Amino acid sequence: MLVLEAGGITSGGTGTHSISAKVGLAASQTWTVNTDLTVSGVVSDFGGEYSLTKAGTGVLTLSGANTYAGNTTVSAGTLKLNNGTALGRTTGAVSVAGTGAVLDLNGQTMNNASLTINGTGIATGGALISSTGTGTVNSTVVMLGDSSIGGAGGLILNSTDQTRSGMLRGNFNLTKVGAGTLQLNAANSFGSGSTTFTISQGTVQLGNPIGLGNAQPASSQHQSLDDQRHGRQQRRRVAERHLCGADYAGQ
Repeated sequence: MLVLEAGGITSGGTGTHSISAKVGLAASQTWTVNTDLTVSGVVSDFGGEYSLTKAGTGVLTLSGANTYAGNTTVSAGTLKLNNGTALGRTTGAVSVAGTGAVLDLNGQTMNNASLTINGTGIATGGALISSTGTGTVNSTVVMLGDSSIGGAGGLILNSTDQTRSGMLRGNFNLTKVGAGTLQLNAANSFGSGSTTFTISQGTVQLGNPIGLGNAQPASSQHQSLDDQRHGRQQRRRVAERHLCGADYAGQ
């Protein structure tokens, strides 16, 4: 096992790097990844509930069934998941906070207690994305600033606890990016009459009558809004009125 104190990991130079050994966190720490790094060994924290921060402009891929219990922060670059429990125990909160910070679900399902996002990611490609497959978030998502989500793959924002209101929250503008489909299946409360929800690429499917929260849909080209459930006529009329010139698919 590789036991890491507060100094953490720094990945630089050329090429790509990998760690296949088990990794034990002996303190909260920052992993600065400027050259892509894959950690396939299980990351644990000896019961210490230590936090992990991803820094640096490179891609950190976590492939192990990790068991650390602290919070996870992406302050720069991309944190890519290659395992359903890559983010450790579900009690830990996850934050994507910083210019050029991205959480890539990579087709995995996230069940952590909460997720906060802020920003548009790298080159406006999205702060929360799924680059391949269909990624699913079964957590409360809180926007702390104007944000973009989506990606080339599918992205599903679910609610496993229908007693909680506002699974996607935050009084900020939200933009759907990437060619994939975004499914909004929870009762969301993001936005207000002065904020907008913009589809710049791909398709948005509504699986809940208030999936769009309180934001006003904004017009954009090459977009599609697909209301999957019946009884959504009022929401459709709002969408049709604001999504001028869009491709609209309803049932």
